Amino acid sequence: MTESPDSQRRREECERKARRGEMDPRLEFTFQLLMDATGLPRHQIMDHIFEGNMLDEINQLFLPNMRNKLMWFYQEVDEVDMPAERDLNKPGPSRAGASSSSKTPQGASGGAHNRPHKLFITDGWSCAFTGICIYMFRINIQKQLPEEGFHKDLYCGYIDANRVGLVTSIERIVEFVFMQALAYPNIESEDEDMSCNLIKSQLLPGLRSFCSALRVCEQVCNHFNVFDDGKNIVCRV
Repeated sequence: MTESPDSQRRREECERKARRGEMDPRLEFTFQLLMDATGLPRHQIMDHIFEGNMLDEINQLFLPNMRNKLMWFYQEVDEVDMPAERDLNKPGPSRAGASSSSKTPQGASGGAHNRPHKLFITDGWSCAFTGICIYMFRINIQKQLPEEGFHKDLYCGYIDANRVGLVTSIERIVEFVFMQALAYPNIESEDEDMSCNLIKSQLLPGLRSFCSALRVCEQVCNHFNVFDDGKNIVCRV
């Protein structure tokens, strides 16, 4: 995939700002998160972002009443339909259309071929998760995410399907991040103290039960399917 002239121009502008120290700190944080999660160098992260036209979608997370979450997959994909070279004199698809067509590669069955790794934005439903998932989300989208102190309103992390696994990662995040934060809050008023008692008496026990269920789910996933015996007993029901 080659970058369009507009993507190339925006990339050069972004790199100039980075060299001058004028890069939007929210974008810089996003690039660093993707680098840390995937292990890719900066120039390869930039390749994926500008070839996939992701910059506008990333910026939408920072604006009021727009996106409240972003999720990337970095994993092997089947490059089935490689786009042909476009005639630059002919009108091409809109940036939004180009983004939607490139951000969720479709898998293919069949012959063996080289499966490259690709970083793309996804909704999590369009393709199976087999590699690394990087996520960012915010709770309050009524106001713009500020350039200073944005870390307070932005939640992010990544999940490795191969090393840790999806179920185990969710269990650890809930138990060691959210439950710890809820169990030891900073209480500044009586109303917050009442809410804290409610959290400790109702929410935390529910979360503990949820984590226990995830542990059982993990154990079940590690065993073979006891129902897969090759017999179709109720296939016509």
